[in-house]
Amino acid sequence: MKKIGEPVTEVLEVLLTDVEVSLYADKLARSVQDYADVDSERKIIAKKFNSQMARINGEIDGLAVKVKSKREYREVECVWELDTQGHIKSLIRKDTSEIVKSEVATDSDRQEVFFGKTL
Repeated sequence: MKKIGEPVTEVLEVLLTDVEVSLYADKLARSVQDYADVDSERKIIAKKFNSQMARINGEIDGLAVKVKSKREYREVECVWELDTQGHIKSLIRKDTSEIVKSEVATDSDRQEVFFGKTL
């Protein structure tokens, strides 16, 4: 307990001097600039992360489709074969022997085959 006449310290309003105002103005300007610098850096980093996340999300989507459908497109070696009458040519998968597609054979297609062998 403080006695009468003893000094006591309180936090009270005080007018700033011109020098103090100038010092605080300088600090304020530096703080505003520091904030702008950090915000600019944050935006650059956020853009980088957003780009990485978009790339990863694309991978996730592609993998999810493959897992769900249990299929994907790949390059598969195929060969064109002409039917025995020479009217239809078929594209045959070499791995499964399935017909991929069939088309009407052209005169050029028929001329390439001589006794069952390609010239």
